[in-house]
Amino acid sequence: MITLTVQENYSNGFKNKRSPLPEELIVEQPQVAQIQAGCKLEVTGMVTTKVTLKIGGLASSLQLNVDSQQKLTGATLLDGNVYGMLS
Repeated sequence: MITLTVQENYSNGFKNKRSPLPEELIVEQPQVAQIQAGCKLEVTGMVTTKVTLKIGGLASSLQLNVDSQQKLTGATLLDGNVYGMLS
């Protein structure tokens, strides 16, 4: 799980760190990365997906690349995404 934090920078130099609201987050592939309680992102597959934070008219995106050094059991490739259990 990944804990998400937003830092808001104001023109007067003030900085505010907070958890993003669930409605401010957009996950490009919600079937493999889901927003959980406490603003945590749970990833359920090895994938590259985009996560966007949108506040008012402003938006910022990041690319999330998930892989594993552990061997997978019962792995399946579906639409370019790898799904399986970590052994």
